[in-house]
Amino acid sequence: MIRVDANDHDFHLALIANCGSSWLVQFCEVLMDHAQRCVFISASAAYPRRSGQDEHKRIADAALNGHVGEAKQLLVAHYMRTLEYIESERAS
Repeated sequence: MIRVDANDHDFHLALIANCGSSWLVQFCEVLMDHAQRCVFISASAAYPRRSGQDEHKRIADAALNGHVGEAKQLLVAHYMRTLEYIESERAS
């Protein structure tokens, strides 16, 4: 299992840890592991630095303040930025 950033992994697990479904948490871990492999591969092509910590802070603040819709929107945007980079690298 490849871990690009253990803090990133832990952050994303913390978002769903209290969902009440160990199956869902395990499934999300598998999805994260696959996504991190893609990030790891693309990192060898000079993965652009972005403020993941700032993105995580905005997501966490929204979640902790009960702004579920905003938290979901920020999380999807966070994932999409990674996907867009990976797709642009494949097209290059």
